[in-house]
Amino acid sequence: MFTFDARQRSGRNPAGFRLQVHKPWLSMVLLAFSAALGPAASAAPAAADCPERLRVDFLDTAAEPHLLGDIRERPEPAGMLVDSLRHAIKTSGCAPQLTLSRVPNIRAAMRLKSGEADLFGGITRSNPFSADFALPPLRPGAPAMEQAAGEVSFSLYLKPPSSVLWREGKLSLPAGQTVGVSKGTGMEQIALRQGWPVDLAPNNESLIRKQSMGRTAAILLPDLLAQKLVADLGLHRLDPPVWREPFYVAASLGFQSRHPVFLNWIWTALCHRQAEQLGRAPACSEFRP
Repeated sequence: MFTFDARQRSGRNPAGFRLQVHKPWLSMVLLAFSAALGPAASAAPAAADCPERLRVDFLDTAAEPHLLGDIRERPEPAGMLVDSLRHAIKTSGCAPQLTLSRVPNIRAAMRLKSGEADLFGGITRSNPFSADFALPPLRPGAPAMEQAAGEVSFSLYLKPPSSVLWREGKLSLPAGQTVGVSKGTGMEQIALRQGWPVDLAPNNESLIRKQSMGRTAAILLPDLLAQKLVADLGLHRLDPPVWREPFYVAASLGFQSRHPVFLNWIWTALCHRQAEQLGRAPACSEFRP
C-alpha cells in the first residue's frame, strides 16, 4: 500500500510539499469535505458525450494490489485499479460496452497510439510513450499526485551475495558490470538519467533471467512487480527506491477529442477513489475540456 509523498526522487522534495495530517478526526473531516466536492458534485457527462464502447488495456504483469497476478494466473484483469475504473464508469452515468484486456507494455502503447484501445491503465509520465497519449493536465505548483490513479516506485534488485552498493543516491558497480532494464520503458529512462551502464532486455522475464545467470550486477524493477519475485527467486531489494512517481490512466488522443467530458470525469473519479482507498485527503481537481 502506498503512502503519499510528493517527492519524486528518494530523499528529495523540490516542491517542498508534503501532506501530513496528525489528528484522526481532522483526516475524517478532510475526506468527507473532499468527497462532497468530488466528481459527484459536478455535472455528469451528457448522454452525447458517453462512449458507446470502451476498450481498456492493462499490463500483463502483476502489480499488486492494483493488478492481481500476471496474465497466466489472471487472464481477466482484476485488482484495485480495475475496480476503481469500473466504479468511475458507473458514477459517470454512462454504460459503454466495456472490453478489458491484458497486454505487454509496448504492445499496449502501440494499441493506444493506433486507436485500437481507448484507455491504458496505467502509465507514468517518465514512460517514453507518454507524450503520444492524453494524460491529466498538471497545474503549475500542484502536488505531484494530482489526478493520479496511484503511485509506483522503482528499486534495484540483485541476488546476494553482491558487492553492489546503493547509498545516498549513488550506485557503485563492480568494474565492467551493468544494470539490467527493460527496453522501451520508464525504467530505461530512469537508468539513463542516472548515467548508469545498462543492459537492455526485451521484457521483464528476460531481465530477471539475465540477473539469475549473473549477466547483470543488478536490475531495476517496479516494486509492485517485484514483490512476488523477491520471495520466489530470492532477490534482495536495495533501499531506498531509486525513483517514485504517480501513474495515470492514459487515453488515446482520438478518444479524448471525442469524449473530453467523460474522460475528465474518469480521471477525477479515479483520483478520488484512490484517495479513499488510501484513507487520505485527495489531490484531485476537476479539469474542464
